[in-house]
This record gives sequence, structure tokens and C-alpha cells, in this order.
Amino acid sequence: MLTLTLSLTSPDVTVHVNGVESHRFPFSALRWSREDIEAFREAPSTRGQHLYRLLFPPGSPAARALQALPLTTDESGRLALQLEHEALHAEPWEYLHDGQTYLAT
Repeated sequence: MLTLTLSLTSPDVTVHVNGVESHRFPFSALRWSREDIEAFREAPSTRGQHLYRLLFPPGSPAARALQALPLTTDESGRLALQLEHEALHAEPWEYLHDGQTYLAT
């Protein structure tokens, strides 16, 4: 199982992979514009792709860990998100999309 822990360390969100820091991204990257809301209504995958890019930037430990995750339906192939701040719960993480498919099925 791959566990991503997201914590808010203002002004950034810190992403840990199985307890080890992977990277950070600005909390402001989670703000929704009017255009974001409309795009989400039309195609939820657009927000899912945005969230995917924040959680799994190319070359990051998080991206490498996801790539190494076995494609199986048992626990070894699961991705768990632990959100350590209430503000992070507002995002539709279940829509994570890699550009081809949703991660949650």
C-alpha cells in the first residue's frame, strides 16, 4: 500500500510518501476559480488531473512510488490519502486522474 500524507505547513502543502517527505506545493494551487468550477461540472477529470500533477510531479518520490505500486486489487495495490488539515478535505481527491484514467475505480 502507498500512503500519501498531506499536511498544511503554511503557505505550502507537504506531501509525505510512506512517512518520508516527497515534495511541497503551494496551498494556493488548490484555490478554485470560476473557470475551475465550470470545468469540473463539464469534465471532473480536469480537476483530477490538476490534483494528480500536484501529488505526483515528475521525478518526485511520490511519482516513483506510484509507478512502483503493483496493479492489483488487494491491499498491496492501494493508495491511501491521509489529510492532516481540515482545509484539505474540501478537495475532490477521489477524482485523481492521470490523463488517461481515474486512480480510484
